Amino acid sequence: NFDIITVNFVRNTDKLGFSIDTKSTDVGDSREVHHHYINLLRAEAITLSRGQIKRGDELLEVNGKKLYGLQAEEVLYILRGLPPSIQLVVARRIGGVRALTMFPTPTFI
Repeated sequence: NFDIITVNFVRNTDKLGFSIDTKSTDVGDSREVHHHYINLLRAEAITLSRGQIKRGDELLEVNGKKLYGLQAEEVLYILRGLPPSIQLVVARRIGGVRALTMFPTPTFI
């Protein structure tokens, strides 16, 4: 079970202040669906979003653009090109955070 949360904020730097972790799910017929999760958060991301985004949230949409299923490179391109005014739509697992892989050197966007 998941809650769907919409977060609106205006960033004041060129970075969003979080890193993402992409996981792929095999759906058969040699096809994969890609899921993008917020992995690490810097203090500025928590402050700008008023604490509404959390580690483990799945990014579904940003400024009306669907991210679910896109390749990681496409998602990074979209996130890096966002204007200052941002709307994120995320899914949060009810009752717990999904286990994420910690990469040695995360890339913050």
